[in-house]
Amino acid sequence: MDIGDSAKMQSGLNLTYPTILCDVKYIRAAGEERGEQIPRDLVKKAGYFQSEKNIFEKIYIDMGMYPERVRYPLVYIMEAADDIAYGLSDIADGIEKKIISLDFFVNKFSELWKQNGYDNLEMVIDDKIYDVIRDNENNIHKDFNNSLGSQWKKWMIDDAVEEYVKNIEQ
Repeated sequence: MDIGDSAKMQSGLNLTYPTILCDVKYIRAAGEERGEQIPRDLVKKAGYFQSEKNIFEKIYIDMGMYPERVRYPLVYIMEAADDIAYGLSDIADGIEKKIISLDFFVNKFSELWKQNGYDNLEMVIDDKIYDVIRDNENNIHKDFNNSLGSQWKKWMIDDAVEEYVKNIEQ
C-alpha cells in the first residue's frame, strides 16, 4: 500500500504531521540500519514499523527534514515532561510504599539542592511539606503528591520549556 492508498482509506484521528512527529522519539523504521550520520540516541530503537516507512518518509520530506531526518524539536519537551512525571511518580511510590521516608527524601533533596548552588529551598519545599513530615506516616503519600508533586511537575516542565526555547537553534 502506498501513501495515496492509505490516505484514501483514512478514517479516525487525521493527525497533523507535527502531532505525528511528536510521538516519534526514535527516527528509524524497524529493521532499518542505524547508519553512521544519525546520532545513536535517536536510532537506538525503532520509532515506527516498516509498514509505515513510506508514510514517515513523506512526512519527513514535506516537513523539510529529509534526508537528514532529525528528531522533531517538540519531542524534546515531550520527553522531558515524561521523565519528570515518571521520576516524581517513582518518588511518590517509594514514599507511599515506605521504601523511603518523606523525611529522608526531603533531607537528601535539600542536601542536593544546596550542593548545586541553590539556596531558596523554601520555593520548592514549603511549610506544608514539613507539616506532612510531622503528620501520621499513613497519610504521607497523599500529601506528598498534593502539596509537592503536582507543583514540582509544573515548575520542572515550565523550566524544561524555557530551556528549550533558549536553546532552540541547537
